[in-house]
Amino acid sequence: MKKLIVLAAASFASLSAAQADLTVYSNRQDFLLEPLLDAFTDQTGIEVTSVFLKSGIVERLRTEGALSPADLIITTDISRLEEAREQGVLATLPTDLMGLERVPDNLKHAENQWVALTTRARVAYVPADGDITALSYQDIAGEQFAQSGLCIRNAQHVYNIGLVAGYLSHYGEDATIEWLEGLKNNLARTPDGNDRAQIRGVGSGECGVALSNSYYYGVMLSDPQQEADAKRAQLIFPTFGSGEESLGTHINVSGIAQTAASDNQAQAQAFISFMLSDEAQAIYAEVNHEYPVVPGVPASELVASWGEAQFDDLNLTTLAANRVLASELIDDVGLND
Repeated sequence: MKKLIVLAAASFASLSAAQADLTVYSNRQDFLLEPLLDAFTDQTGIEVTSVFLKSGIVERLRTEGALSPADLIITTDISRLEEAREQGVLATLPTDLMGLERVPDNLKHAENQWVALTTRARVAYVPADGDITALSYQDIAGEQFAQSGLCIRNAQHVYNIGLVAGYLSHYGEDATIEWLEGLKNNLARTPDGNDRAQIRGVGSGECGVALSNSYYYGVMLSDPQQEADAKRAQLIFPTFGSGEESLGTHINVSGIAQTAASDNQAQAQAFISFMLSDEAQAIYAEVNHEYPVVPGVPASELVASWGEAQFDDLNLTTLAANRVLASELIDDVGLND
């Protein structure tokens, strides 16, 4: 592992003099965080305990209230970060917190209640032996896939709600309804399974196109038991619109926030700064097969091998504001029926 730079040697020295352990609630499995937690401990002497919660982080924080042991949350999807903010369980970070200035404005809360750590793209998968090299999200709802069909997981999953909210943010309600109707007409089967099941559906010939997060491709390619299934599918970065009107590929995030209940504010904020260092960004992105949020930090060799992509620069707060209406439109159209 690369030696991590000390972001703020003086502040870390003072932290070690008044050491306090940290607790992180996360829906990311422990093995994904362990390399970073160990590196932070090596650098500061501060022990970090990760509590894995597959779901219900916000509910648990609300129930525990001021007595919660959690100092930080690390979670996936802007919907979950915004839910935590709306429920009042997050603290506001100092505007001058080291590292925050390195993250583009569209990937952090305007009042510093959360900040993204990595991005992931909602991409398309098509048969590896086919001739499709480019797609728009509009294409996926069009005649091109009327016969071969589309595979998606439950349309009300937060990953799909995020994509629909992105479409809604760019094109408005009427156009989004029309697009959702096109997706429904192209479905190869009732939405079901997880993201990896959609990729396998392309490889098996069940569907001609599937939507899934980009990092699942990395997970499958890195697992000997799933590698063959992954290689039967090709990853393509679809875009909102095409050509000169392209707005890029939809992205979502994994992100971090300090809890309102934390009694260890200085230590928690030092951990956030640490996570925004070049070295921590590279490690976290590689372990998760995602993209660093700090400009200039390269993607892993595997992720880079998927090709260059133009990512949508929509402010994620705007996207989050449209998630409730996006969910309602999904139900109105009957995308899960």
